[in-house]
Amino acid sequence: MPPKERLYNIAENIVHTLLQCKETISVAESITGGLCCSIITAIPGSSKVLLEGIVPYTIRAKTLRLGISEIDLQTYGVISSFTAKAMAQNVKKTMNADYGISFTGNAGPGVNQAGGEVGTVYIGISTPNGRIVCKHCKFSSTLPREDIKYQAVLTGIEFLWDQIKKTIK
Repeated sequence: MPPKERLYNIAENIVHTLLQCKETISVAESITGGLCCSIITAIPGSSKVLLEGIVPYTIRAKTLRLGISEIDLQTYGVISSFTAKAMAQNVKKTMNADYGISFTGNAGPGVNQAGGEVGTVYIGISTPNGRIVCKHCKFSSTLPREDIKYQAVLTGIEFLWDQIKKTIK
């Protein structure tokens, strides 16, 4: 199955499962700039499960919108497991959602002020039972920005689906 088709099939599974379980999700996307929410909202019924999607693209936004302290962002880095987990946990908490998912990283073309290498992505997920997990990805630094963003969302949607399946068992 082509990656784009696989992405939409998994997103459809997520939306339908959350509908059946009467559960919700909120999304915080830095590197992906709203692409994950765009994929989810392409699925009919998503308005009943997606509570909010935000794009806290700057340190200030991560602090103001998600309550992550500047000291923690300086200590752990904007592109880190800590930040991905905090983003997922806080976007879930802010909207009282069942799941929170976050994306932070560097899509290039060069090393940014946050210091993350091009292609580095962290995806955080906060689940209804309080588990907070993170996946670290290293995509090719030679990929165009859009390809890195797309690969991050595909990986994140697959990771979210895995966590949902573990939680509903």
